Amino acid sequence: MPTITVEGRERSYLVDAPRNPRGLVLVCHGFGGSAGDMRKWAGFTKILDAHSFVIAYLDGLPDAEGKRNFQVEYQFQNPKINDVMFAQELARQLVNQYKLDPKRVFCTGMSNGADFCYYLARQKNPIVRAVAPVAGCMMVCWDKTLITRNRIPIMEVHGDKDNITLWDGDLQNRDGWGAYYGIPAVMSHWVKVQSLTEREIKSVGKITRTRWWTKRDSAEYILYALEGGGHDWPPHLEDPNRSLAEEILLFFETHV
Repeated sequence: MPTITVEGRERSYLVDAPRNPRGLVLVCHGFGGSAGDMRKWAGFTKILDAHSFVIAYLDGLPDAEGKRNFQVEYQFQNPKINDVMFAQELARQLVNQYKLDPKRVFCTGMSNGADFCYYLARQKNPIVRAVAPVAGCMMVCWDKTLITRNRIPIMEVHGDKDNITLWDGDLQNRDGWGAYYGIPAVMSHWVKVQSLTEREIKSVGKITRTRWWTKRDSAEYILYALEGGGHDWPPHLEDPNRSLAEEILLFFETHV
């Protein structure tokens, strides 16, 4: 497995590259997962040659119990670990190696990796053009340091029965991760700060797609709400013949 050194720490990752790539997608696993596991089941490998993205799977660092994770300011995480710098440095190296457009860097992830998508999107100088978090959230503590200035397109996929990243959030921090916002509040945050004025709602079976956007630029927030859905990476969304991985890449392709 290839590695890079960031702030004195060796960081690992995996890469898959199609012929003639133009952009880069960073893929981040959930709490306790790994780059290798994410690569096996996320579904990007099967469709690699149909799209023009280098896919890079990032490994979080293990905690005291050996569970790999990305630092997003959970109350028990080590604040000295800078995973934003890891993502920045890896993206820089891969953009140079594959001669990619630095404005075509994207991020998707599951659970903790999805939270990291939002975390990257709210940085002062973000490296990402758009993000696609799956079962993600935003921590309340971010409001003290991460002021949303960026008009970054977002596609969130979330089950309304998720028992880990709760649909309605956990403002009282009952579960010990730290207080975090629910999905309605996360959507409202991006709609408000990006002044997204247009809305469209579409339902197919148990999936409701709500899209907010503006006519002034490409900023948008799309929420796929999965009725009865849990804390998982669903096989598909509205089209059963198109995997979630492909839906994510198609979303990114609309913002290249």
